[in-house]
Amino acid sequence: MSEIKNTPSIIDEPVVNVNRNQIEHRATWMGLSYKAARESGADGETILRSAVAQTGCLHGEKIRQKLTEPIELDKFADAFLDPVGIKTFEMAFKKKTADELEIHFHYCPLVTAWLKAGIPEEDIPVLCDIAMDGDRNIAGTVGVNFELSDTIAAGDEVCELRFYR
Repeated sequence: MSEIKNTPSIIDEPVVNVNRNQIEHRATWMGLSYKAARESGADGETILRSAVAQTGCLHGEKIRQKLTEPIELDKFADAFLDPVGIKTFEMAFKKKTADELEIHFHYCPLVTAWLKAGIPEEDIPVLCDIAMDGDRNIAGTVGVNFELSDTIAAGDEVCELRFYR
């Protein structure tokens, strides 16, 4: 695994800073819950994956209600992402069409939180993948496909997400 590089370039926007702090707070709970479960002998990964997947389904249903059939991914993006979230994760749209949505995240507040909480770097890719179960289940509930390739948590420059029909 490469060393994690996760430095924000947007640093002086109060609303973005508040949003990042909220995300970091929840990610700290997640990371420390995972760590505590492992230390107690429980299967923290299975427990967290179930909870995050359920959360993704709940969010996916709300998004689905805003969309019409057939699902167009450019419209999905508008329902799924808001300007504050886009800035929070420093997202860049590589493709945004009716058939495909590719987004690169240049910063991740979850990774920041896990590092601050002292989560071992080798556990961070697992936590990232668990967190992405939310996005996987949003996509599944909406009725589109999802791929995750590169991740900041694994030492890549960006997180690369792709939604497609």
